[in-house]
Amino acid sequence: MCGFLWSQGVLSKGKAKVKWVHSYKLRGRSFWEVPSRAGISWGWHKLLQLRQSVRPFASSKIGDGKTTLAWHDKWDQDGPLIRFISPRKIARAGFSLQDKVADIISEGTWKWSAAWYDLFPVLINYKVHVINNVIHDKLIWCDGSGNEVPYSASSVWNTIRIKGPEVGWVNLVWFSRCIPRHSFLLWLVMKKKLKTHDRLKPWDVGSATNHNLVCCSLRKTGPDSHSHLFFECSYSAQVWIGIKHLTSLANSSQRWEDILAILLPLSKSNSATSVIARLALAATVYFVWQERNNHMFTNNQRPPEQLIKAIVDTVRLRLVTIKFKGREKLKKLLEDWKVPRSLLLDIGA
Repeated sequence: MCGFLWSQGVLSKGKAKVKWVHSYKLRGRSFWEVPSRAGISWGWHKLLQLRQSVRPFASSKIGDGKTTLAWHDKWDQDGPLIRFISPRKIARAGFSLQDKVADIISEGTWKWSAAWYDLFPVLINYKVHVINNVIHDKLIWCDGSGNEVPYSASSVWNTIRIKGPEVGWVNLVWFSRCIPRHSFLLWLVMKKKLKTHDRLKPWDVGSATNHNLVCCSLRKTGPDSHSHLFFECSYSAQVWIGIKHLTSLANSSQRWEDILAILLPLSKSNSATSVIARLALAATVYFVWQERNNHMFTNNQRPPEQLIKAIVDTVRLRLVTIKFKGREKLKKLLEDWKVPRSLLLDIGA
């Protein structure tokens, strides 16, 4: 929502990037009124698409009135004024579409003529703002309940996003010490959204399907499906067996449901045991999916032992960035991952 901040003058125009946006994107126009044309960049197009979603929650609190656009910005509960007064009427009255609120106030009264109150009755509700030259205009964000909250990207997202009930596996996938790209793929697995053949099969047309792609590409046996890939396939099962003994999941089977049955209750804890198990599972899923695609589309194929090493190295690199507190059992667990003792806090710290 940087575009909104720029349009409100909240970000300084002295900054190079902001000056560029004003010069090449806005060109003296309001962010709310810039047309979305073919050929514009993807990012700018997405910002413009969000305007109608965020506009009901955004407004300006008038201070000196020098940065809030008089006609396009919402600075009164009935605004913006451009909804009621056409650009032609504004121009004919001697105003400009680039006017700020301070530009349409003179000596404590509105500059528009008395005839406008008959033409646009909504103006009767507009009380003249007291201009305070020592206070800048302020951007106001109201959440879905109408409460005023500090403006931030997170407050915007929490207001406009589609909300649903929290799933039971949220802490398994998303946690502060996760590896984001691994968690994203694990999220797709939990929702069964990976494009395995069992999901693509309904799209098959005719009899020209390449049946070499129908079966698991890792061992050429079994279906190419979520349940087979994690970890019923002999290749991925060998990889998981090589990883799980380094975690609290050593007693789990290779069935996905059995792994989740053990890990889901554990995922509610922030203990090192829980963190390591979640990191290991997400990394294994990530590398197995990567290897499945390598077998299917390239000749760059690795044996299970090499994949296990890649997973262990990746998890270890994440573990060395985390300071753990714990007992001898924890130290033994981290030693299994070859994490140096110098990175551990003393027992009882």
